[in-house]
Amino acid sequence: MGLAKTNWAPGDIVDADDLNDNFNRAIKTGGDGSDGALNVPSGTTTIDLKGENFVELNYTSFNVSSGATLDFENPADDGTIIYIRVQGDITIAGTVDFRNCGTLAGTGATAVGNATNGTEPFTESVTDAATHAGQEGGEGATGGAGGASITNKYIYPFESLYRFITMRQLRVAPGCGGGGGGKTDAYTNNTNGGAGGRGGGGWIFECGGAWDFTGTINSSGANGTDASDYSSGGNNGAGGGGGGGGAAGMGVALVGSIVANSGTFSMSGGTGGRGGNVSIVSGPGGGGGDSGAGGGGGSSYHGGGEGGGGRTSGQGNGNGGGAGDPGAGGGGGSGGAANSGTTTVNGGSGGGSSSAGSLVLVIENNYIS
Repeated sequence: MGLAKTNWAPGDIVDADDLNDNFNRAIKTGGDGSDGALNVPSGTTTIDLKGENFVELNYTSFNVSSGATLDFENPADDGTIIYIRVQGDITIAGTVDFRNCGTLAGTGATAVGNATNGTEPFTESVTDAATHAGQEGGEGATGGAGGASITNKYIYPFESLYRFITMRQLRVAPGCGGGGGGKTDAYTNNTNGGAGGRGGGGWIFECGGAWDFTGTINSSGANGTDASDYSSGGNNGAGGGGGGGGAAGMGVALVGSIVANSGTFSMSGGTGGRGGNVSIVSGPGGGGGDSGAGGGGGSSYHGGGEGGGGRTSGQGNGNGGGAGDPGAGGGGGSGGAANSGTTTVNGGSGGGSSSAGSLVLVIENNYIS
């Protein structure tokens, strides 16, 4: 029948033509070239991902010139993996931008308790039941939890029979979004929390020819947003928590041969947002109150940074947890709390970003060419 079926269900009958077409496709590196030659000589070319978790692109050749950018839009809310198969050479002297193709980030609180967590990655990209997205920050001493390290399935973006035939296995997942910063109602004047940063998309390059990479591939997580500030006379005030940073997506390049691999893989976790600053010109003394807590950082291959806890009494702030592991987002800082007299209290700083580390792998396998 020659249907080249790739989505098999239990009980399906596999005839000889189906099996043959799938086998031929399995051993043919670089796909079928059905999308033609991709050439971005200048400016920005944007590809619509149409809200899908897996997007496969099949080119005969692939070129992004110096100064040019290949970009992507409309990823799935729970993350997208972009799989680029090229029959011939891949030349990247410009930028291929997979940022903001990971999972959605959490929203910052505009009222107590309505900050949201980052979005979990789609089911097929992880095997465990842990929480990988950054968690929202509330009010008080405890910041939002950072995401747990991702345990991946061995992903190759085709269904069971094709995976079985190829026996090719890759560990790839999109980065997770950070949690939104919290807000408190313990003071008369309190400000909103910052939004988390979205994660970066996961990606796979499969090159049947030569890999010539001197440009940039970017799948970094987005930074968390700073909480809003309060600066006015009268009464007490407390700042909201900063949003947690998004995590970087993972990437793999399978290439027939390497001409150059001196380009930049930009795959860092986003920094956490700063907690809200509070400036009180004059006002009555107040009892102990909470400031907004920072959102947790999103997770990629490693766990995300913890959000800074809000102070539960007097003046103060808390800094967001740093993202010490590769690709993980930093936690957001908590807001400053000022409760008496004439004073200015700055919000806690967000946790720093982290480098790519083990999130990218380029493999030269001449047998696949």
